[in-house]
Amino acid sequence: MGIDIRKELSRKDSEFTQTEKKIATYILNKGHNFSQMSSTEVAEELGVGQSTIIKFVKKCGFNGFMDFKIQLSQSFVRDENILPLTHDDISLEAPLEDVAKAIVSESISALTKSFDIMDLDSFNQAIEWIDSSPRIYICGKGSSTLPAQDLSSKLMKLGLPVLWYQDLESVEAASLSADKQALFIVFSFSGETKEIVRILQNAKKNNAKIILVTKNVKSTMGKLAGLKLEIISNETIFRTAAMSSRIAFFSIVDILFLGIIKKDLKHRLKMIRDVYTSIG
Repeated sequence: MGIDIRKELSRKDSEFTQTEKKIATYILNKGHNFSQMSSTEVAEELGVGQSTIIKFVKKCGFNGFMDFKIQLSQSFVRDENILPLTHDDISLEAPLEDVAKAIVSESISALTKSFDIMDLDSFNQAIEWIDSSPRIYICGKGSSTLPAQDLSSKLMKLGLPVLWYQDLESVEAASLSADKQALFIVFSFSGETKEIVRILQNAKKNNAKIILVTKNVKSTMGKLAGLKLEIISNETIFRTAAMSSRIAFFSIVDILFLGIIKKDLKHRLKMIRDVYTSIG
């Protein structure tokens, strides 16, 4: 089976320059019609040089423009009857049923794409770090606070040494005195939140371990993290709701949680049962 170019473009989104993102968006919007165009025609429509188009397809891992077009055509043929709806496919005046379908479709897409790029070695290493660290700090800002808090709660149920603070100032203070035994787990869609960047800079300076869950692995935080767990999420006008990224984040939380349980299955299942029995 050939490469699914739509998945490949989504996977490489954080690596693209603004011009390359413009090219990727154009290609996806053109769909089947793109296969009828020459590289010169594409360059003229986008107002870029032909060499820019050729460099783009090679950056995506293809031998040349023709190879790229063939794979793109095959990608659309495979899924032509099940193209997903997204938020951008509907208007806010659309029937609620259409809105619901779009949201469900986008959530499924985010989960599927995130699974496609899942690095099992990184997940296994993250599970080892979490299971063995004597101090674990978990944080996020805005909508990213929700998965951070969920992971904190789950790890506490397993008796792991999680230090959860509602405010980032307290986490930053802790990062100043961290050592190589400390572990910082951060959720950030952009990887550029200034307060958390400062926290990770302090943590790295003190040789603490850092796990970053993000869409943007090439971000400032990505350069500071020892492990990066990547999600794929397409969000535009609905970004404030952070719908599909939130779903993808929570899936990462569950994978880590279950991975840690599996390391000592009998004992940890008993711990969870005891917690739920205690709180009713």
